[in-house]
Amino acid sequence: MSAFSARRVVVLVMAWIAFVWLGFAPAPGAGAASLAQTSPLESPILSLATFSSPLRAVKPGGKIVYTIVVSNTGAADAENTIVRSTLPQHTRFVTTTSSHGSLTFVSPLRPGDAVEWSLGSLAANGAQARTITFTLNVLRQTPTHTRIYFESTGRADNASTVSSLRTHVVGREITPVSPGLGGTLDGGGIIVAFPPAAVTQSVNITYTALTTPTANARTMRVVGWAFTLEAIDLDGRPINQFTRPYTLTFNYTDEELAASGLQESQLNFYFYDTTRWQWVPIMPCAGCGHDTASNTITVMLDHFTEFALGTSFKTYLPAVLRNG
Repeated sequence: MSAFSARRVVVLVMAWIAFVWLGFAPAPGAGAASLAQTSPLESPILSLATFSSPLRAVKPGGKIVYTIVVSNTGAADAENTIVRSTLPQHTRFVTTTSSHGSLTFVSPLRPGDAVEWSLGSLAANGAQARTITFTLNVLRQTPTHTRIYFESTGRADNASTVSSLRTHVVGREITPVSPGLGGTLDGGGIIVAFPPAAVTQSVNITYTALTTPTANARTMRVVGWAFTLEAIDLDGRPINQFTRPYTLTFNYTDEELAASGLQESQLNFYFYDTTRWQWVPIMPCAGCGHDTASNTITVMLDHFTEFALGTSFKTYLPAVLRNG
């Protein structure tokens, strides 16, 4: 092939490439607009963080306060920003507040339901931050070692969805009690107060919440609160009897009472008698009382076992009439 022919082939190939490019090239300005829509450098980028108090562990009946902080670190404003939080299992909603925005949720709020905050527009480059607080109570009958999962998600126009998750573990409440000072255990609505000289040696008092009584409860209809109290001395030996009575105070809410379906005037504390294998009502007793105005029941006891708050009921057999 001559040099002229070779140059002719190269020219033809370059012309063909130019023709194909012109046929498929985007219109003037279209390419720049497309890149501007998809480039993350010019889009909103949500940032969502959740803080909590207490940090990781919570006692049955305890309160958790979550603080949610949302901002936009992208180069464009985040329009129609929404933060959605789900009420965890084993909890009861208390309240939620925000520094800005409108609230949406279904009442009554139950575990698994969601609360949504519409925060509007968030300025770019982290210039604004919205704060949301979310308060809940852990149900006092929640079993020990249960995990409480609180999840929130954030979304906005042209922004990827972000999420955050906080986990708490429901634990036993343990308090030391000494002969000289006594001691007080706060189990989240259940307060056990020992006076001085109630024990002859130092012990650790452990409160454990139960979902239902572990022992036969056919003679008692439980409201839903059952628990055990245990005392262990420094050598690991159980102590079930005390030299002076301690005071056990139980606090309940109107919502908890309504959910039980029982009459407030019928409430009583019960302990399980392992010698008779039955539940025994504690009230009436010396130093005991039920204050319906403050929603508290107070009993005086000198021993430990399994306890429950409930009401007695009797089973009546149908009368059988016989002729002749």
